[in-house]
Amino acid sequence: MATFQVVARGSVMSPDLFGVWESSAAAPAAFATRGARGNVPQWRVDFSAPDEMANAFGALDASLRATDNALALADARLADFVAVQQTVSPRRLPATFATAPRPEAELNRLLLAASSSAAFGVTDWLGDWKQAFDEFLAFAQQIQQHVMNYALVDTRLAETRVGITRVTWGGDFETVFAPAAAIGNAAHRAALRAALLARQQLLKQFAAVIRGAGQLAGLALIAANPVLALPAALRFLKLVFDEIRKAQTV
Repeated sequence: MATFQVVARGSVMSPDLFGVWESSAAAPAAFATRGARGNVPQWRVDFSAPDEMANAFGALDASLRATDNALALADARLADFVAVQQTVSPRRLPATFATAPRPEAELNRLLLAASSSAAFGVTDWLGDWKQAFDEFLAFAQQIQQHVMNYALVDTRLAETRVGITRVTWGGDFETVFAPAAAIGNAAHRAALRAALLARQQLLKQFAAVIRGAGQLAGLALIAANPVLALPAALRFLKLVFDEIRKAQTV
């Protein structure tokens, strides 16, 4: 069975929509990389046999494409949400979003809670927003780890390491291949490409959160606490992703 695993401190968002890349906070002992520093994200790909590779990489590519489509959909839906918020009076918002899909309904509920908290006290605000804030802080730490430390990519075939690459911030690739293993070399090159695309996808998700927060920050319901726009935008993106995943399983 083929497995894709990214070892990093945080795992709020998966690099790909359907979780082909599995996140872990620590490397399993059997997959430990000698000399790997704990702050460097480690991308690990393991194949039981060469004939698994084509289907495994195909499934991963499809999930990464689906992630791009999901980001575009979330952007469009958030823009529509903001447009409605700007044209409907606050007292009519609960009724307006009563039958909305869960991402829009939940975002509207959070914004209304923020508005009420500004008027009636901090306790209500903490109660409704703590999870959203915790999620955003963890996501920011996850992204920080991938930005401050580039990547280490480790590929195994039939439990034998066939290649390992350290990617540096200077753009250098320090690669060691197993000797006389052409199929292993090809597998590692494909794994390296897959890891770099997945890392790029995480950064795209963070950029989408920043864009979304920029749209939300100007809304009247959140104007008194514009910093709330960041966790609100992440919550909306997560809910859109969840909605798409659930639709695929029906």
